[in-house]
Amino acid sequence: MDLDPDHSSARGDQEALRRLLLSTVEKAGLPGPPPELSLPLRPAAVEAARLAGREHPLAQERAAELARRLGEASAALPPEAATGPVEWPVELADPDELPHLRRAVARSTELPPTAALVRWRPADQAVFASAVRLLDAVWPRMLGELRATVAQVALLDGAAVDGHTDTTVPGAVLIGRHLLSSTPAGLPASVGLAEALVYEGTRSRCAAAAAARGPFPAAEGDGACHRAVGLARCVLLYERLLEAGPAAEPAMEERYGRLRAELGSAAGGGRLLARIDRLTA
Repeated sequence: MDLDPDHSSARGDQEALRRLLLSTVEKAGLPGPPPELSLPLRPAAVEAARLAGREHPLAQERAAELARRLGEASAALPPEAATGPVEWPVELADPDELPHLRRAVARSTELPPTAALVRWRPADQAVFASAVRLLDAVWPRMLGELRATVAQVALLDGAAVDGHTDTTVPGAVLIGRHLLSSTPAGLPASVGLAEALVYEGTRSRCAAAAAARGPFPAAEGDGACHRAVGLARCVLLYERLLEAGPAAEPAMEERYGRLRAELGSAAGGGRLLARIDRLTA
């Protein structure tokens, strides 16, 4: 996947994934969602189709359960559920209403046992809006790709939880609530959250691109590759932020240096770092 975000190719991945989803559901004998199923695909619909393909042939009760899940996830998103700001009216997910997110947390091997989904508070939504506006100002192409790839953003509480993307069911990203506060070093909450959205959104894009290549359900993608590309894009984000102005510059420079070091030590990261340096020379 290219380091430069691209709404068009991300949309193409979603369209390919939609075709695979419809084909898988048909082969499993489930009533299919409408062919015009909206994009980006809602994660619960991908989860239901993946399970139908993996477990085929389905027992009658299981088929009815997955058909119900698929139908609910395929319905048009109510306008009141698009609680993100106008620049990105994404669904800020309520975990009580979206059990597939709880299943994603439960099956994760990356998250600590203390991790738990929590609701968005008005103050959390305000920070999210600030982070989105920041991305729109300094890297609109990245925001465009997020709009094409991510259907839901949820919050996680728990010690040492920065974020998580369930790469087997792309379309939802989970963000640590602590990132919605400024750091002791002075990094603004909007900057830290923008970084998390870039990183986790890139992982979700990688997962969607891998799944779109089929067969469906695909095996989990290369997590090391996802991580390296996510880190590389975070480095590019901070380069844009540092070029934009002096606000919180020492904290951003410190974070930028740490991200470059992380990328340099990640599998495949040295090559990506050299590429970034050539691009920005």
